[in-house]
Amino acid sequence: MELNITAKKSPRIEDGKIFWYEGDTFSIEWTITLTDETTHEEINLSPLDTVLFKFSNAFKNIVYECECEVEEDGKVILEIPKAVSEKFTVGTYTYSIKYKGEDIITVAANGIVEVEACQ
Repeated sequence: MELNITAKKSPRIEDGKIFWYEGDTFSIEWTITLTDETTHEEINLSPLDTVLFKFSNAFKNIVYECECEVEEDGKVILEIPKAVSEKFTVGTYTYSIKYKGEDIITVAANGIVEVEACQ
């Protein structure tokens, strides 16, 4: 007899939502592309810049927020260690991302996170 139990990848993005299983720890590498509205040229992110991630629950209470430094290659790594993961019980959350360089620019607003049960 063979037992074949599987789970979907965690974290993962489906239909524009971020999903992960309750208690999982991970990091997500983000590539953020910004364009100057006047010149239409790409804005290069610098290691002098930061990116603010904010996660809120259904009651609009902040569950977690952090500032991440921009890496040399312009990427941003969001870490979700155990102490942070424990703040996210099963449920739906929203997130926003703000770029903090010369100006503060909202990159994403009202994104959805689904934390799933893993029993």
